[in-house]
Amino acid sequence: MIAASAEGYPFPTNLDSDPPVAGLAPPSQADVVGRALREGWTPEALRDELRAGAERRQS
Repeated sequence: MIAASAEGYPFPTNLDSDPPVAGLAPPSQADVVGRALREGWTPEALRDELRAGAERRQS
């Protein structure tokens, strides 16, 4: 399921609003879903984080 994320790659992105952390690219959707599963996020928290990431990439 994680590998099937529609936007599995972190680029293109707006590096001003989503800067690299320690030289790394912003997390992909697959990274966010994996983290949510490991940390037991609620579906609402996952949805909000995915939406925020998509908005950062579009701005």
